[in-house]
Amino acid sequence: MICKYQKQFIEKPQQASRKFYMKYLYTTSNFVLGNYVNNSFRI
Repeated sequence: MICKYQKQFIEKPQQASRKFYMKYLYTTSNFVLGNYVNNSFRI
């Protein structure tokens, strides 16, 4: 019982952090891409 709970406790934060990392990566890449496009159009 304790082992099962421990496994869930270990797995869940990893999933959450992966989801957060993907979201962070997506937003930052969009932001950088947007800035790049804006800068290239401005010139």
